[in-house]
Amino acid sequence: MDSVIRLLIVSEDEGGDSPIQHLLKNDSLIVCSFLKGIDQDNLFTDNLTNFFQNNETDVIILCDSFQQFSILELIKVFKQKEISIPIIVISTRNETTLAVEVLKAGAENFLVQGCLDYLKLIDAVYSALQTREEQKQLAKLRLENQKLLQAVEQSPVSIIITKAQTNKIEYANPMFTQLTGYEFDEVKGKSPNILKSGYKKAKEYEVLWDTILSGKTWHGEFSNRKKDGNLYYVSSVICPITINGCEKTHFVGIHQDITKQKEADLKLKNYALMLEKKSNELEKAYDAIEKNIKKAKRLHRHFFPIELPEIEGIELEAFYEPAHNIGSDYYNFVHLKDQLIIYVVDVSGNGIDGAFINIFIRQKINRYLSVEIKDDDNVSPKELLNFLAKHFVKEQFPEEYFICLYVAALDLTSKCLTYSNAGIQVPPMIVNNGKLTSLNLGGLPISSVIDIELLSYEEETTYLDEASTFVISTDGIVESIVDDDIYGIERFQQLVLEHYYLPPKELKNVINTDLNNVFKKQKSHDDITYVILKTSSKVIKEKQFIMKSDCQAVEYIVGQMTSWLETYTNSVNCLLVGFNEMVYNAIEHGNKFELSKKVSINIEVNSVYILITIEDEGEGFNWRSCMNKVLDIMNFEERGRGIIYTKASFDYFTYNEKGNKVYLYKKNTTI
Repeated sequence: MDSVIRLLIVSEDEGGDSPIQHLLKNDSLIVCSFLKGIDQDNLFTDNLTNFFQNNETDVIILCDSFQQFSILELIKVFKQKEISIPIIVISTRNETTLAVEVLKAGAENFLVQGCLDYLKLIDAVYSALQTREEQKQLAKLRLENQKLLQAVEQSPVSIIITKAQTNKIEYANPMFTQLTGYEFDEVKGKSPNILKSGYKKAKEYEVLWDTILSGKTWHGEFSNRKKDGNLYYVSSVICPITINGCEKTHFVGIHQDITKQKEADLKLKNYALMLEKKSNELEKAYDAIEKNIKKAKRLHRHFFPIELPEIEGIELEAFYEPAHNIGSDYYNFVHLKDQLIIYVVDVSGNGIDGAFINIFIRQKINRYLSVEIKDDDNVSPKELLNFLAKHFVKEQFPEEYFICLYVAALDLTSKCLTYSNAGIQVPPMIVNNGKLTSLNLGGLPISSVIDIELLSYEEETTYLDEASTFVISTDGIVESIVDDDIYGIERFQQLVLEHYYLPPKELKNVINTDLNNVFKKQKSHDDITYVILKTSSKVIKEKQFIMKSDCQAVEYIVGQMTSWLETYTNSVNCLLVGFNEMVYNAIEHGNKFELSKKVSINIEVNSVYILITIEDEGEGFNWRSCMNKVLDIMNFEERGRGIIYTKASFDYFTYNEKGNKVYLYKKNTTI
């Protein structure tokens, strides 16, 4: 309650003349206000009731200077309008009947004005306020209890309450009936044991009772039996209700139906057992399949050339990496009289079927080259494709299979290259003197769904110059995904263009290094296949030095090399930076300054590059781990630093496998 009590006195008297005002005039905690003029005409008006609802009043005092009928009706109006302000009636009449009627109507007290004094009035006011506060709290408690009861009654879980001393059921909510089939009247006063199924062990019940009797909450599961005899499963929580924190009066059990979950678990368990059985059967089947796949893989790889043809004036290299266990790509080189036949194949599908189609292709091409070609005839790539298409269609391969195939025939005398294409999408490229040319000859893939009349191929010719680089690739490289984008033809062509001057073996290392950087993030979804052919470059000059493992010998060699190389390049000073690093590495880290060990230096100048090789007699080192080091000016590890400086001095360099011989390449742009 507030520190100040606000009284509203309803009377016909003026405020200053009111006897009540005289009684309370010295009480600073009482504030009186007056309302005059209520009669039968304005008793039921909204203005009057709104006044009482909105006026800040703690207690209303009604004086009976107006009719008894009006007092009783006004109290009734308060009740109807739910005006909860306490009402005290002060009457000039000391009549028991009137007092009873007033209290029945809802007033908090009835006082007789002639017997009224300050203490009686104050006691009546405080008593009215206290009674009304208790009524408010009681109404609030009833409302909370009603909410709690509704929550229990409407709960989706079964709730029962048992008496602690007897363990007899005193309450069960509607969900209990829905779950068990028992009406509350059927189980009232009985033990929850009527639900027992007999599957729970006595030791488990001992643990339950020990837990709840010690005042703790028990969690567990029951397999119970319904009224109709069927089993059901519940996840349960049972806890004691205590008074004053110690006396246990009741136990509350909350039971959630988990029957469907248990049935699902049982089905899952049975399914798991079935899967285990099937898994064992499948494992045996997979073992058999894996053996067949390995056989097919070995068979497929068996038909790849073991060694590439050795042809004077020609350098060859090739690469194949399947995306899956068994790939569908294939390549081959065939040296036939004065021609070198090169073909690259990309068959639809990945697996055993693709491997066997490749075997079919190789077999048919071999037959064409050995039977169809006469001694004096040259191989025509387009005729070879026409022959293969005819036999593929004749064999009636299923419609989902098709062949993409590129065939090139190089005349080893004239260096005339004749080529034809059946569906290879990546145009082969020729690079000579820093210029790249794409061989953009199209053609349909070989397929049984294409009319044989349309499977007629054309061929074109071009010539390879000295130090020309020729590359054929399937689409596995260019269609690889790099950071949500494709690798692309342009990137592949630029890579070849920048390193065309290198021997095919080193060019392959460059391509594969770039691809490995890509596939660190994700594996290719297609086979990677390409072949490289390079015509030899003319050697202009060669020189060799053999030196002891001391620093003075290095100064002498550098002087000799400087005057000798100035004739062939304008980049002598740049080359000597990397050269010095590699020579000192050979002396210090390779030969360990042992004077008995030598360092061999060879220099070759040809039309496309200058090649310097430095070989020591040491044990070598793991050079690959040092190739990608970032320069740290505070790190004085010579070999790592030497590699970094050499990268800046030469266009490309690498080591032999052992790591005791370095190859330094510089593009020759002055000859």
